[in-house]
Amino acid sequence: MKPNAIHYLSLAKKAGRIAVGEEAVGAAARACRARLLLVAVVSLAALTDPALALAFLQALEDPQQYAAALEDLTNRTKRVRQRQAEEKAHQKNLRLGKHRHQPHMPAADHRSGSGRAAGAQAKRQAKPAVQTQVPKAGAAVRKHGKKSYGGAES
Repeated sequence: MKPNAIHYLSLAKKAGRIAVGEEAVGAAARACRARLLLVAVVSLAALTDPALALAFLQALEDPQQYAAALEDLTNRTKRVRQRQAEEKAHQKNLRLGKHRHQPHMPAADHRSGSGRAAGAQAKRQAKPAVQTQVPKAGAAVRKHGKKSYGGAES
């Protein structure tokens, strides 16, 4: 093993991404968290992070000997990175919100005066006249859900 490969094992240990020992490795394998099993004469170890497992395999003296594992770990690492990017974009959208572009509004006709005044005048003309009815004297009038009979409010 190259010194780099040993450094990756040390890094995995510090990050808590390696299971060492028969019971811990067995638990990681049963939970489908083991990405790479390292079997030595005396001990077992399982790397649980796909990126660290890929870096460890690439740091070995002959990584082409493990071509199938390299291809699998490369695909898993790509999927993990894609999910991380999607999650990051999702969190950013939640924090900032997506900005929607307003549809382009054509400029107001300059011949009819200023755009703001012309728009307000058009709105006034478009509204129908509302007729208000004045209650007759002594008629019951509802105010805030209560009946009032003319005079002072109670």
